[in-house]
Amino acid sequence: MSKKEYFVAKENDILEGGSVAVQAGSRIIAVFRVQGKFYAILNRCLHKGGSLCDGTVETDRKIVRCPWHLWDWSLETGHLEAYPRKRMLVFDVRVVDGEVFLKA
Repeated sequence: MSKKEYFVAKENDILEGGSVAVQAGSRIIAVFRVQGKFYAILNRCLHKGGSLCDGTVETDRKIVRCPWHLWDWSLETGHLEAYPRKRMLVFDVRVVDGEVFLKA
């Protein structure tokens, strides 16, 4: 199955430590800006479905903390910090001429 590219936002519209949720086909994906780089992960926590866009981003550790039960997810790998065998899908993000695109 080939992946499709989705427009996310203008690069400057997502502030450092900020996020935006994007509908990509049947999925909602959270795109975060951390240390000037963009990361994308499913927006729904695997535990109870909390919206990761509503979570807390720790930019120094590159994690997002689920707002419901405080599970920490790596934005780089999708792994759950407390139990690395649990992993969420992460997606490629690229910036072209000041616009952010997601491949999902």
